[in-house]
Amino acid sequence: MEFFSDKHIFPWLIGLAVAVLLNAAVAPWLLKRSLRKRGIAGVSGCRRVTACFFMGMAIPIALILVMGVFSPIVLLFGLALGGGLLASVGSKPRLPVWGAHLSILLLCNVLYVVGTNRIVGRIRDEGKRVVDALDLHAIGKGLLMYRYDHGEYPDDLRRLVDAQKFSPRQLLPFKVEWSEELPETRPYTGPCEYTYIRLPHDAPEDLVWVWQSPCFHDDEGAYVLYAGTQVGWVTPEQLQQELARTEAWLRDHPPPAEPATVP
Repeated sequence: MEFFSDKHIFPWLIGLAVAVLLNAAVAPWLLKRSLRKRGIAGVSGCRRVTACFFMGMAIPIALILVMGVFSPIVLLFGLALGGGLLASVGSKPRLPVWGAHLSILLLCNVLYVVGTNRIVGRIRDEGKRVVDALDLHAIGKGLLMYRYDHGEYPDDLRRLVDAQKFSPRQLLPFKVEWSEELPETRPYTGPCEYTYIRLPHDAPEDLVWVWQSPCFHDDEGAYVLYAGTQVGWVTPEQLQQELARTEAWLRDHPPPAEPATVP
């Protein structure tokens, strides 16, 4: 199931932790107020906490399993168990299970979803940025190792795959889904979403070497690998300035002409 992939499990664990706190702390207090307004007393705090926990946790768990066949069973089981715990100690034989406390628990879970959605989404985006930065750093190490083995830098980043410096997946930003099987043919001709400038060995360390398009981070910016193998985050405007400076240096320092061969 897609939910259990590495990029989804961590945000949902944070959301579940928030749901547990809401259902164990906020929901019992709101439930007590709601029952008092309806003239229902005698429900202990322990019973309220236990009932709210079972009923409330059934909702996010059912949301997690929304694509599975067991989500309705989980939701109904949690509601029935929580309602039964409350009804067994209430001063009235039947409590409004489908009214008062169900609406409160739904409210708590809505607050949990709304409150954590932006925070968890931001954490997920930051995690993707970290992965992209690590991949760019690996590309820099691969370029240095390629030069050590072959005496020069490659003309294409795909040659690093041919030299077994790293996998083709690292040529794609984390946001790009990787579903195709690894190509068996060599030279490697698969996708590469990083742009590469073949710089000379003596290029200044602050020139742009490899970069990714800002579109992979909602046009907020992009990571850049410099000639000194350091990785930095730049805005789209800064990226254009860095590229213009790099192109200007290349124009001022053209590669030496190869000597003509005598037939």
